Amino acid sequence: MIRRSTLAMTALAACAPLALALTASSATAADSMAKTKKVKRYAAITASVPRGYRMAAVCPNGKVTVANGRRVSLKATCPVMTLHLLSTKGKYRAPVVMGTLSNGRWAVMGVRAGTALGTLRVRSGVAKPTSTVSTSRTVSSYKARAKKGNPIGARKLGLVKSKPSGRNRPGLDYDKDGLPGVFDVDDNGNMILDNFDQRGGAAKSSNQLPPPSTPAGSPTPVGPATPGSPVGPATGPATGPASGAAATTDIRLFSNYKLDMSQSLNYNQGGLTQALIDSTMQQHQGLAIPVAGTGALLDCGGLTYCTYGGTGSAGGAPWPSSPGYGVLSVGPTGDFQLQTGATSSQIRSGDVLTEVMPDGSRIGGMLNFVFGTTPALQSYSVNGGAAATVAYPATVGTPGNPITVPATGPVSLTMTYWRPQRAGIPATGEAAWMDIGRLNYSADVPNGPSASPGSPTSGPGRCAMSAYSTSDPSLSAAGDGLQDSEADRAANPANTLTFTIDLTACLGTTAWNSGETLQVDIQARSEYGDNAAQKISFRRA
Repeated sequence: MIRRSTLAMTALAACAPLALALTASSATAADSMAKTKKVKRYAAITASVPRGYRMAAVCPNGKVTVANGRRVSLKATCPVMTLHLLSTKGKYRAPVVMGTLSNGRWAVMGVRAGTALGTLRVRSGVAKPTSTVSTSRTVSSYKARAKKGNPIGARKLGLVKSKPSGRNRPGLDYDKDGLPGVFDVDDNGNMILDNFDQRGGAAKSSNQLPPPSTPAGSPTPVGPATPGSPVGPATGPATGPASGAAATTDIRLFSNYKLDMSQSLNYNQGGLTQALIDSTMQQHQGLAIPVAGTGALLDCGGLTYCTYGGTGSAGGAPWPSSPGYGVLSVGPTGDFQLQTGATSSQIRSGDVLTEVMPDGSRIGGMLNFVFGTTPALQSYSVNGGAAATVAYPATVGTPGNPITVPATGPVSLTMTYWRPQRAGIPATGEAAWMDIGRLNYSADVPNGPSASPGSPTSGPGRCAMSAYSTSDPSLSAAGDGLQDSEADRAANPANTLTFTIDLTACLGTTAWNSGETLQVDIQARSEYGDNAAQKISFRRA
């Protein structure tokens, strides 16, 4: 899967999603595809699939081919492939097993182009032909560890303990669990979601999208958008490192979720209802989608948040089609920013999206996870004073009621935080909501102190490492923040992190005068760009 170095995610939150030209962009993308020479296709795989499924072929180079309908005739771009079933609603459902070896301890996954599979049946998250497939049509070197003939990664989206073997590429099954990297949330079988695992996945290849980057501590644009409220469309041609990167062989998706204290919610605060989680996600949760090439179109396979007429929006405009596909354009952050409008049941681990290139080939990606909540301040103290506990819904630390700090002199904050949560992956035994570990915590000051909310100035950006201190054994200095070493685990109010931030050091030469308010974003970021943040306001007495 595509890997990006950790983004300066303040820019993602501050920059507006790129609006799409509903007519011109669609026509341009369609014309581009019509004029581009198509890639070579091999003899068709034929099969009858159960109602509610579509079939996908994954080539060793990571390219994906998708076929709709119950009677499938699928022409892939390679002579040997693995097959997978997706739901018509865009979810990954099952690997297709061609046969077994060693009394069911290995499942044969590889199949040759031109094979007639007959009818496929799905049981326990695995699809198999009802008739035996000739060994001359299967490829036993493409095999997966299995129990009673079923790949161990089936139903679990690949989140299973398994030993890596062979090459680590999006189109190959590196950990031999039955799912290739492009459809595996844990490519190397170490039980860490790939977005948190720099060692995992099909990352170390030359065909990944190079990420945009902003140096740590650099200022962000003045006047960031209110979470979930795009500033307006960017104009001009697509630019940035992602534009035209047609050699990419899969896409990695990133979750963005930023809330003000007054909006904040965390499963560990207690009294949180599913309805409140869902309504807040619908208003504020976003997704960053890398754009693999000029003129790329997005096939969401029925996912509500990126299907034409669905809940998703970009730059305040409905999702466009060309025809039936979303039109992707590169925005100022180097990718496409989508406001999903989705609930926790509509967007989650296992969602599959494919980008259709101008030559007709496809690259795919599967959503690792999305933030269902943000980090949340549990308690705080100013300059070593008495600790104050935050009650939610929060009425302190908000723009209307900032936390008061001394009128003059240094300001340091000792903060105890709850980790953000994600929905668990049911078949793995995870809880309904999981505290997310392995995130990097940092403070960002996008705007300088201001006496009036309507007159922000440019701030210093992310705090330097010298501004942090902690005695928490779960935290250590890393990059431009504090790295959490704990693994994901079931949500629990006792799972907290404590650290101190020297706000005076963060501001540097920027003055903070009596009566002025300062907003600080406490960010929790993954290795590759996911970002959940809580915005806290402070005022000099």
